[in-house]
Amino acid sequence: MMNFLIGVWYQPASSFALWKSRGINTLVGCPLGAEGVSRAQWMDAARKAGLSYIAKPTDDPADLKSDLADANLIAWEQPDEPDGAGNLPPDQIIANYRTWKATGDKTVLLNVDGWKTQYRPAADYLQYFQGADWIAFDYYILNRGEGPANISKIGDRLDQLKQWTGGKKKLFVFIECSDQDLRVTDWATTPDADGKTLAPQMRGPTADEMRQEIEVAMAHGASGIIYFPQVIGRGWESFDGTPADCVAAMKDINAKLTAPAAAAPGVASPSLDGHDITIDGTTYTLKKMP
Repeated sequence: MMNFLIGVWYQPASSFALWKSRGINTLVGCPLGAEGVSRAQWMDAARKAGLSYIAKPTDDPADLKSDLADANLIAWEQPDEPDGAGNLPPDQIIANYRTWKATGDKTVLLNVDGWKTQYRPAADYLQYFQGADWIAFDYYILNRGEGPANISKIGDRLDQLKQWTGGKKKLFVFIECSDQDLRVTDWATTPDADGKTLAPQMRGPTADEMRQEIEVAMAHGASGIIYFPQVIGRGWESFDGTPADCVAAMKDINAKLTAPAAAAPGVASPSLDGHDITIDGTTYTLKKMP
């Protein structure tokens, strides 16, 4: 068991100390080849930094065996957004799951496109979710140009995923904390039927809006949060575009989320289960990870 998961998406080894100082306890995804660092080197650096991590498994039986014995590797990662940009059928996700589970009982995480969950058939997700033990979703409200009034959609998506999983799987929410520069993409600059484009409304969150996303996620029962600080643009611009105000708010929130736990990430912390914390006057009940 481990503390309430506070993760960050795909970061290079050189940034581990920085993210740990921001209150992160889990690295989600290994950026293969970044800075010339291999998967094994990245994982070793994470262990030395005292961080838990989630990473895609390899096809090497020796790696799988080593992964099973690695307490810091808390989950294997499925291909990202198979229902969206990843474009993989549920059968492939289920096949991956069965293959990995045949080697040993390591938890498997699947992240889906939260925006797509509003429109794709429920039957698709009932199949996808057979290929994971933990489910995450990303829905970047501000960066999509939907405005702060729609932050509540994060709670709606969490409720829907709880229904589709029968409340039997841990759910995680990605939190936007940078301006992803999506306004330069073709889909953002293409006029709709009314001649309007999304680009002018697309921006990163303020510190307060980032905090609101976290509070909505917690209020609807998320088992953890994963920050997405990347700047994407038309291709790839940066691993970390978090502005100073969001960094300050992140440190404050993460400190409150982890304060009850005396143990380090990846270590049993019985006192955390059912522990209440208060953020900006609202009280939430934390759950330790299984």
